[in-house]
Order: sequence, then C-alpha cells, then structure tokens
Amino acid sequence: MDPLCKNCDGPILEGQRFCGSCGQRSQIHRFGVHDLTHELIHYFTHADKGLFTLLRELALRGGAVAREFLDGRRRRHFSPLNFFLIVAAVLVFIMSFQPVPNAANVLAENPRIAAITDPEIRQAALAMMERRANAIAVLNRYANLLAMAALPLTALAMWLFFRKRGYSFTEHLVAGMYMLGFCLLLYALVVVPLCALAGFPDDAAKGILFLLQLTYFSIFYIQMFRLRGWGRGRAVLASAVSLLLWIVLSGGAVMLYIRSGFFGLAG
Repeated sequence: MDPLCKNCDGPILEGQRFCGSCGQRSQIHRFGVHDLTHELIHYFTHADKGLFTLLRELALRGGAVAREFLDGRRRRHFSPLNFFLIVAAVLVFIMSFQPVPNAANVLAENPRIAAITDPEIRQAALAMMERRANAIAVLNRYANLLAMAALPLTALAMWLFFRKRGYSFTEHLVAGMYMLGFCLLLYALVVVPLCALAGFPDDAAKGILFLLQLTYFSIFYIQMFRLRGWGRGRAVLASAVSLLLWIVLSGGAVMLYIRSGFFGLAG
C-alpha cells in the first residue's frame, strides 16, 4: 500500500481502504479490460445515478429530477450535460445509417422551369428549386440534430413564462437538457422505428414528435414546479409557445434560404 494517495497525494493510514481527502481507493492497480468493462457498465447502470436509472426517472418524474438537480442534489442524478451529449451522439450514430439522398433532378421534377423563355428568370427559378431540394435533403437527414438547436429557445420561453419562480435562464437551459434530450431520444429510438414498421410517412412521425414534446414539456414543468389549477394550463401554453416559435423561426430561415440563399434576392 502506498503511503500517499495516487489521486491527491493525501496520507493513507494503515488499513484505510479509501483516501480520507478525495475518497479514491487506496489500492490502485493497472487499468485493464476488466476495469474498462466495469466502468462502462457502472456508468450506465449505477443504482443512484446511472443513465438507465435517469431514463426511468425522466419517464416517470422528469420535472422532479430537474428540480432536485437544480436545488442542489447533484450527485444523486446523472449529469444533464452528459445526458444531452450522449443523446447527440446517439442521433449522430443513427444518422450514419441513413442513406445520403441523390442530387435532385430539378428540371425533371419541375418541367415548367424549362418552358420559361427569359434566361435570367429561368436561372433564378432553377436556383430556387435547387435550394429547396437541398433544404429538404438537409432537414430529412439532420432533423433530429437540428431539433436539439431548439434548446435555447425552449429555455427562453420557459424562463419568460415562469421567471417569478426564481430560476435563471441558465437553470432553465439545464432543465431543458433533460426535457428535450429525453423527447428526442424517445423519438429516434421508438417513434421513428415504429412509424417505419407501420409504413407511416415521415410527416406523421414529425407530427407525433410535436405532440410528444407538447405533452412531455407540459408534464415536465407541472412536476418541476408542482403546479395546480391555472398553473397547469400555463405549462401547456408555455410548451406550445416554445414549439411554435421554433417552427416559425426555423421554417422562416428555411424559406429565406430557398428564396434568396441568404445572400442575394431570387427572381
């Protein structure tokens, strides 16, 4: 047994299994495959703060989890930032299996463009249709990751509706990592596969995502603030506003790109 802790150089007394300063085990051996496997399993299944425990808690009492974390019970719960990053990694992994769409044959799909006699107008219309095809391809391929960009807007809407509750915008951002991350993970791993098996179109899956977020966001904030009466309606209204704002802003950005490419005006 070493006389000093290998983590913090604190003194290790005889028979002491853990360092009295940092809590690390006093007996440390070379890191092997067994240790790596143990750490990985422990990371996901730890009884108090494992990822699987968090998923169960978010499904049953997500708002309460966020409230407890923000109120100081940090070691009990899986980190919201780590959870959000894991969700992003899962979405990237799933996205890697999606086929890359072929370049759209704009003229074949829009024969009226070829009939335009003015070359400048025809070229402008062709460019607009190409940007539209590009935008649709990007939205279909990166929809889940783009949805994660709604986090700041969601946090802002919730902060504005519940600012008298005493939580800052940053704290609503942290709560949103749990809330939005859980919805997107459920959408990617459950809703999309089930819709694909049932033969539903992509728009149906996106509609289910909207209803899922509206419902879960509302329940999340009802639990987070223990809302009653009109407060529950306020949570539903805040959830609807945050989702509609994101749809309007993101849809407006897409339309702006299609019409002008952000840099010049289309004909």
